[in-house]
Amino acid sequence: MIKTMKKIVIITGSPRKGATEGMADAFQMAVEARGFEIIRFNVAKLNVGGCKNCNACGKAAALADKF
Repeated sequence: MIKTMKKIVIITGSPRKGATEGMADAFQMAVEARGFEIIRFNVAKLNVGGCKNCNACGKAAALADKF
């Protein structure tokens, strides 16, 4: 029998290391102890912008449809 890894994505958004980070840290430790794989993002540290109407998403979708 093939055992599949359970995955969880944690997304936080606070620029400070306060209660939100502390709760996310505690949650991550608890679920990792139960065998989950964690992917974590703090969007406050990422350079995320809005839509610029460049159609890159449409071009990528059209390319993926060809395969």
